[in-house]
Amino acid sequence: MSTAEENVELITSAWRELVETGNVPLDVVHPDVEWGTQLETYHGHEGVREWQRSIVSILGGIDIEMTGVEAVGDDKVVSEVEIKGQAQMTGIEGAVRAATVWTIRDGLLIRVESFSTREEAMRAARS
Repeated sequence: MSTAEENVELITSAWRELVETGNVPLDVVHPDVEWGTQLETYHGHEGVREWQRSIVSILGGIDIEMTGVEAVGDDKVVSEVEIKGQAQMTGIEGAVRAATVWTIRDGLLIRVESFSTREEAMRAARS
C-alpha cells in the first residue's frame, strides 16, 4: 500500500471512529496538532477535546457522513463531509457541507484545515 493510500485509510478510520464514538481518536493525532475550523484554530490534544466539547454544546449530537476522500500528494488528504445536527438552544435542525485538508506527518495528523467547498480545499492542499 502506498503512503497516499495509507493516509486515506487513516482519515477514513478516524472519521469512522469519530462518528461511532463521538471522539477523535487521539492516538492518530500529533500532540502539536493545529486543528482549524472555519472560525477558530485549536492546538494540541486538549484543543481537539475543546473542539469536540464546543460541537456537542452547540449541536447536542451530530451526524457526520463522509461523502468523499482523496489523497493529494504523499502528505495530504482532502475529505468532504455533511454534518447534520440540531441546535441545543433553538431546536432548529440544520446541515452543512464542508471539506477538510488533513496533513499527515509520520503517520499522525499534524494539521487540519476546514473549508466551505471541495474546490477551496483542493486549492489549499495543492499549494
